[in-house]
Amino acid sequence: MDKAIPSSKSWIGIIQIITAAVCWGTLGIFSTYLNQIGFSGWQTTILRIVTAALLVLVMLPKLWPHLIKLRPKQWIGLAFQSLIGVLGMSLCYFFAVIYVGAGPAVALLYTAPVFSLLFSTLLLNESITRQSALLALMAVFGVGLTML
Repeated sequence: MDKAIPSSKSWIGIIQIITAAVCWGTLGIFSTYLNQIGFSGWQTTILRIVTAALLVLVMLPKLWPHLIKLRPKQWIGLAFQSLIGVLGMSLCYFFAVIYVGAGPAVALLYTAPVFSLLFSTLLLNESITRQSALLALMAVFGVGLTML
C-alpha cells in the first residue's frame, strides 16, 4: 500500500483534528457571545464542562475498554490534569475573554508551549533542547505576529 495515500483510520484522525481545530477556534467567539447574553465566566466554564461530560458519556462505550486498563496512579494523574488543565484553564480563559476580549485572550493562550517547556523542565526534570527552545521561541514569535 502506498504510504502517501491515507488509510481510513488516517482520514478519521484528520477529520478529528480539523473538528478539534474548529471547536478550539470558535471557543473565543462562543465565550464572547455567551458573555454578551449574560453568562459569567463561571457559568461559561460550567457549560463547557457539562457539555464535555455529556460527550464523554455518549462516547463511553468506545472509551470504556481503555479506561478499565488504567492503574490507580493514572486515575489520580488524570484527575489532577482535569482539575488543573481543564477547569483551571477554562476559568482563567473565560474570565480573560470577559476582561480583555477574545483576541488577546487567545493570543496569550497560544503562549502555552513556553509554559509547557518550563513546567516540563521544573516538574519532570526534562532538559531544554535547542529544538524545544527554538520551537517555543517560534510560538512566541507567531503570537507576536498575530497580535500585529
